[in-house]
Amino acid sequence: MANRALLRGLLLLFGGGLLWATSVQVASATSVHVHLASASGQVDVTCGVFGGTVSNGGSTLPGQNILSTDCDNDQTIPDDICADIDGCEALAVGSGNAYLYTVPEADVQGGISGDELADTLQSPAWFSGEAQVDYSGTIDQTGTPPEEESGIPVTMTVGGSTIGIGSQAYAVISGPSVSGLYKAGSKPEFDLTPGNVYSVSVIAACSAAGDPGAYCQAVADPLFQFDQAAFDEELAKQGLPSFSLSEYYSFAYSPNLIPAPAPTPEPSSLSLLLAGFFIIGTMALRGRQ
Repeated sequence: MANRALLRGLLLLFGGGLLWATSVQVASATSVHVHLASASGQVDVTCGVFGGTVSNGGSTLPGQNILSTDCDNDQTIPDDICADIDGCEALAVGSGNAYLYTVPEADVQGGISGDELADTLQSPAWFSGEAQVDYSGTIDQTGTPPEEESGIPVTMTVGGSTIGIGSQAYAVISGPSVSGLYKAGSKPEFDLTPGNVYSVSVIAACSAAGDPGAYCQAVADPLFQFDQAAFDEELAKQGLPSFSLSEYYSFAYSPNLIPAPAPTPEPSSLSLLLAGFFIIGTMALRGRQ
């Protein structure tokens, strides 16, 4: 049992290390022409073992740019219903984060380890979590362009990834003549009108259950950019000279979004790494006893 638990701890440890990544930073710009609502974040995570659950969550408070929460549930399972005659233990651990940055990010991750139930050979542990960031944005006209434009070509690169069955990571945008849900890895194109306000929700959700050692992760972080190539092509079709969009227009976001700090291991990564070390150390100790 110690060897199997050790391997499961390593799997959880490996999963936690996946979030060591760099953060994309862009200049923060707040509109002086249009009122933009403040951004908000919400995180909810639940760790369950054999009918008992540990749930944590909440929403961002004024002035709070990072919301992180986690759950940890470790229980001993009655010997008469477990598949291992040496005794049963099960663990569920996970975390979620909402980052109110100029490239907002939502991420959740969690894993389970331990022994199977005798009747189903499935783990009695499970994890589920969801993180969300809601914000608004617009395009400011910062100068007088050679030609007034009613629609500015924009791309939204939905960064992020998913691991595990049922994991979801996506961004939802809505506003005048624009509405849609776009999964991580997509790059939709829009024509956005300067001065119009657009609402964006960034959502990541995942769950882990069934197989001991199951792990899940979901990360979403959309980035808006001017599509200069598409703009140049459209003006060329009209026989007009092009110009740099960034010279006369800029993106503006909810006023409480801030640039991302220098890359560091995310709090969620650290919690999973610590959880992995905890499992490895505990099971190794039990194996010697």
